[in-house]
Amino acid sequence: RSSLALPHVYLMLDENARATFLADPATYSRGAPAPPVARQRIVVVGPPRSGRSSLALQLGLDLGLPVLDPISAVGEMMQEPSPLAQEVQKVLRSGGEVGGELLARVVVAVCRRHPGFILDGFPATAEQAEVLASEDLALTSVASLTLPDEAAKRRADAHLMATSPDGRFLRPRPAIPIKGDPDADPPILESEIPAVRALLCGSSAVAQPLQKYNSEAHKLLAALTKDRAILDSLDASLPRATVHRAMRAALCQASVQRQTLIAKLQKGHPAPMAGQQRWFLKATLEKRRGRFTKDGGDYCPVGWQQDKELLLCPSDPSLRRMVKVGRELYVVHNDDAMEELLSCAQYYLGGGSQPLPDDLPSRLEKMEAISIPDSALECKGFCPVTFKDGPSKDQPIQAACLKPTKDSPEEARSFVCKYKGTLFRLLDAKKQERFMRTPHLFAALKMPIKLPPDALPVVLDKLPLPGYLQHTVVDAISEGLLALGQAAPRFPGVDNRESATKFLALYLRSRNAGNSPVDARLHGQNLARFRKACELLVRGAVGRDLPKAVLPGSEVVEEFMARHAEGPRAVVAD
Repeated sequence: RSSLALPHVYLMLDENARATFLADPATYSRGAPAPPVARQRIVVVGPPRSGRSSLALQLGLDLGLPVLDPISAVGEMMQEPSPLAQEVQKVLRSGGEVGGELLARVVVAVCRRHPGFILDGFPATAEQAEVLASEDLALTSVASLTLPDEAAKRRADAHLMATSPDGRFLRPRPAIPIKGDPDADPPILESEIPAVRALLCGSSAVAQPLQKYNSEAHKLLAALTKDRAILDSLDASLPRATVHRAMRAALCQASVQRQTLIAKLQKGHPAPMAGQQRWFLKATLEKRRGRFTKDGGDYCPVGWQQDKELLLCPSDPSLRRMVKVGRELYVVHNDDAMEELLSCAQYYLGGGSQPLPDDLPSRLEKMEAISIPDSALECKGFCPVTFKDGPSKDQPIQAACLKPTKDSPEEARSFVCKYKGTLFRLLDAKKQERFMRTPHLFAALKMPIKLPPDALPVVLDKLPLPGYLQHTVVDAISEGLLALGQAAPRFPGVDNRESATKFLALYLRSRNAGNSPVDARLHGQNLARFRKACELLVRGAVGRDLPKAVLPGSEVVEEFMARHAEGPRAVVAD
C-alpha cells in the first residue's frame, strides 16, 4: 500500500486511498506552502568613500533585489515612450543635466515598477528626500552610513592612483546612450551623453561633496524617517564585510518577522509585531492601540487580568513586546506575558476580561514634586507603602510612618504620584513603582492618630542637662526610683536590669501629669499587671519560718512559665 512520488515515499491507509493518490498525486504530495513574500524597499545613503554603492550591490545579491541609482533610473526611463521619457531626452539633447525635481520624478516612477528594490545614491539632498517621502513608496529601511571626514579623505587618497588593466585611471563614469530619430527635422543621430563629469579622486576632490552631504544629512534622514521608524545606522569606519554582515542580518531578521506576522494573520491568530515598524506608519501604530492604552501609556493586559497590577510597559522602538490581535495592538511587560497573550488572547482581551479603571496613577516631574509642601499631600506626607508594610518586629506602628525631612536631598523628595486627584509622596523609586502598580491598595489607608513629630529631635548634649532635669523630670524620676527600690521587681525569664527598666518606664507613664483619665487608667492597669507577674514566685520568710513550697504543676508555676514564654510585652495593653 505504498506509492512512490519522487523524491518521497507515501504510505496509504487502504487500496481506495492508494487509488485516489495515484489518480492525482500532485494534489496530495505538495509540501508546505511557501512563506509569504516580505517585500523590502531599501535606501542606502552615506558620505563619499563610505562604501555605499558596494553595500547596495552586495545587499542586492543577498536579497535578490534590483539595485537602482539615478543613472540607471534615467537609462531605464528612456527605454519607454512616455511623456516623462521625452522630457528627459529633451533636457539631455540640449546639453543639460537631469536633476532636481525632474530627477526625483524619474526615480520615483522607476521605483514604482519594482515591488522591492535597493536605491543607491538618491536622495542626495533634503529637497529630493522630501519629494521621495511625499510619494509614499513605503520604504522599509534607510541604511545610513556614517564616516568621519578624515577617514573619508584617507580612503580617497588611497584610491587616487587606481588604474584599469590598460593603464588608464578609473575616473570616468559610463555614458548614457541617446537613441537617434531619423524622422526628425533635422534628423537626430545616435550619440552618447556623459552621465556626470569625470570625477577625480583624492582628499581635495571629496572635500566639497563631504561638506555638502554633511550639511544635508540631518534634514535628509529626518524627511525619510518622518513617517516610519526605519533608520538603520551603520559605522562605515568598520571593515566593509562587517558592515555588510550587520545590515544583512538586520534585513533578514526583518523579513522573517514580516513573514511570521503575515502567516499568523492569514490564519486569524494573534501575531507578534516585532520588527513591524518597518512596514507600519507611526500614525497607524498609535491609532490602532487597544483599550489597554490610556493617557499615552501602554498597560499590560496580562498583568492586569492575573494580578490586578497596572504594569506600565516601557516604550520599545523595535515593537518586540507588541501583539496584533485583529486590528488592535497591545503591549506586554515581559516575555512570559507575551507567550500568555499569544496563546490565550481571548481570555485576556475578550468580553469577560476586566477593563482598566478610569482613574490611573501618574508620576509628577521632579521639579514639580520637590515644590509640593507636606500640607498638600495625602497621609500628611508620610509614605503609604512603608506604612502598609508595617513596622519590624516589636516596633510600634509609628515606626512605619516615614517621610523625607526638610533637610533631605531633593532626590529623596521627588517621588510624588497623583491618584484620583490626590498627591502621595513615596520614600524611594521602588516604593513609587509599587504604588504605581497597585494604587488602590495604598490610597485608602488611615494613618494613626498619633504620628511622629515633624520637628527634628532635640540633642540632649546641647542642653544644660542638670537645670533641664531639675525643672522637668527630676521629681518624677526620684519617685519612680524609690518605688523601684521598694518593689525590687523580677519578671519571669528577664534579668534584673531589664525588669527594673520596664518597671520604671511603666511607673513614669502611669504618673504622667499630661495623661487623660483614660490613659491614666490604662497605664495604671499595665503597671499593676506587671507587678503581679513579678510577684509570682516571691516567697518572703518571716523570722525563722521557712517559705511555703511551690509544687510542680500548680497554677502559680503554670502562670510563671506562660509569662516566661510570652515576655513582658504580653501584659502591657496598647
